[in-house]
Amino acid sequence: MEELYSLRMRASKQGEHISGAEKIISEQELNSNMQQLVTRAREHSQGQAGEINITIEQLDQSELKQLRSLAITTIDVADYQAGRRKAKSLLQRLDLKTDIVDKAINLLATGPSPSGANMRGSVLLDIETGSRLEPDQSRGIRATKMDYQAKIRDRLSSLLVEHGLNQSHLPEALAVATKVVSHPQIVAELCISDDPDYQAGYVASSEFGYCRFPYLKPAAKDLGGRIFFVDFNIDLEEVIDYLEEAPVLIDQLNPQVRSCF
Repeated sequence: MEELYSLRMRASKQGEHISGAEKIISEQELNSNMQQLVTRAREHSQGQAGEINITIEQLDQSELKQLRSLAITTIDVADYQAGRRKAKSLLQRLDLKTDIVDKAINLLATGPSPSGANMRGSVLLDIETGSRLEPDQSRGIRATKMDYQAKIRDRLSSLLVEHGLNQSHLPEALAVATKVVSHPQIVAELCISDDPDYQAGYVASSEFGYCRFPYLKPAAKDLGGRIFFVDFNIDLEEVIDYLEEAPVLIDQLNPQVRSCF
């Protein structure tokens, strides 16, 4: 069996996270993919990275979890205010409390770090109390070690082209969401892009799939991030270990792509 490696890139500028990427690839693919990730970090829309960290880790394939990607739904809205209202409604349909949803949206709109900046990782939010559960609220929890089988990535690319969907952001976001909501104690994920050139975001859940919104924030704003809504009755260490350490390979593509108005 061919050995697989987790390849991860993290880039920062003046101490602030600006870019990250994940790959699960063979040894033969390491060099070319490393160069691609370095180029990505150096040519990011938020500026050239001052520090780039590359991590390579051989995976134990007996621990590899295989998943089917989430169905993709585009919820068309005219502006970010309408997008936030619909995202809030969708989260409420998952029985999340209104005040918890409002807190989550506000956190991403104003910067989830205690300093009011973006974080490298994501917020873990208790669905009962609204408490943040990350051990370090300046760092957050980073979902890592997920990717597509090569043939599935190619099929996804063709599917997105067929439906006129974004090729640069959506595949990676879909991979993150697929891994995150596969955990039985994570009810949903809310993401608002922190890329100033990108106003989109999504709500993901095992019930509704990956629901993308073309607008969830004002133009040119660089604040955003991810919030994972977790069941309060959890083994926190196990959830964090799954998100940060469990390798996931998406080996099936959900071909369902819908638009809702």
